[in-house]
Amino acid sequence: MPNQKGKRKKPIGRPTKYTKAMCLQAIELGRSGASKTEIAVDLGISPTNAFYAWQEKHPEFREAIKEAEYQAMAWWEKKGREATFSSSGFNATAYIFQMKNRFSEHYKNRIAHEGEDGGPIQVTFKSFTPPPGTVLTKSPTDNSLNLNKNCAHRTS
Repeated sequence: MPNQKGKRKKPIGRPTKYTKAMCLQAIELGRSGASKTEIAVDLGISPTNAFYAWQEKHPEFREAIKEAEYQAMAWWEKKGREATFSSSGFNATAYIFQMKNRFSEHYKNRIAHEGEDGGPIQVTFKSFTPPPGTVLTKSPTDNSLNLNKNCAHRTS
C-alpha cells in the first residue's frame, strides 16, 4: 500500500509461517493420534496464539484441524479396541481418562436433567403434620417409618 510519498509501506510484525501444506501435515499428525497441542508444536507454532488465530483466519486450516481431531479419535479408538482383546498390559482406566479428556464432546458422561418440554425441573415442597393422636414409629425389620393412629407410645 503506497504512503503519501508514493513508497510502499512494509507490513508490521513478523511474516506468517502459515502455508496450505500445513493442513495436510495436521491431518497426518491426527492420523497418528496427536493432540492439538502436539500438532501445533510439530508445525512450529504457538499452541495458544497462532494455532487458534490461524483457524479463524484460514478456513481450510480450521477444517484440517477438525479432520485431524477425528483422525486422532479414530486412532485412539482403534488402539483401545485392539488392546481390549490382546494380552498386553492394557490400562482401561488410563484409556478411559484419555478418551474423556481428549474427546470430551463424544465421551463425557452426561445426565440430562430437564423438566417438561426441556424446561427446568419443577419442585414442590409440602410440609406434613400428622393428625392428632398419630404416632410415628420405626419398623424394627427394615427401618421404615410408619404412622400409627391412636397408639400408645412405648419406651423400652
